[in-house]
Amino acid sequence: MVLSADFLRAGRGVCARAEAHATGRPPSVPRPRLSVDAVLFVVAAAALVANTIATQPGRAAVGIGVVLLGLPVYFIWRNLKSNLKSI
Repeated sequence: MVLSADFLRAGRGVCARAEAHATGRPPSVPRPRLSVDAVLFVVAAAALVANTIATQPGRAAVGIGVVLLGLPVYFIWRNLKSNLKSI
């Protein structure tokens, strides 16, 4: 359960870095190019998450459910933060 949530987060971070490189936006700070090992990490993380879902679907559902429960908290926090900046 924790393993799949952790790899979902880490894989998402590497994908976000790849997206920033693909859009061609100039970076605010210098960053290294996307490397082959980052792509391999995303593939391995996706394989581990898929394996967890296939072998332990009940536990995987609980883990993904816990992660999804954090979405409302994120949106509430983001709105509170933007409202405080406007004051």
